[in-house]
Amino acid sequence: RFIKKCLLKCLKLRYHYKIIALKIKNYLDEMFRTNITNQLLAARFGFVPSYIVSIFKTYYGLTPMDYLVKTRIDESKFLLTNSSLKIKEVANEVGYEDSLYFSKVFKKITGVSPKEYIRSEKIDS
Repeated sequence: RFIKKCLLKCLKLRYHYKIIALKIKNYLDEMFRTNITNQLLAARFGFVPSYIVSIFKTYYGLTPMDYLVKTRIDESKFLLTNSSLKIKEVANEVGYEDSLYFSKVFKKITGVSPKEYIRSEKIDS
């Protein structure tokens, strides 16, 4: 009986954590264009930053900030190939105020600069 209660409590906690992780993901998906930090997420969801990171990583395999960068880069790849926006404008559109920093992050994630990415996509088309 004691073990059954413990298992039930554990399942409820796991479900609760999954809901929290999903709420954080939804927030990041909606607000990725804004300035987001672990501290902001902690304040928004009522947990310490390390707890937010731990819960999110358990369910999504990435930290919230890594997920945020991935989301921004995915959106920037779409904008770079499907709009007439300049690189600086794309950077601003996806939440980077500094286009040089954006280019550095983009290259780190994709292996190519935004300019090279645009060129390679035009060649492939």
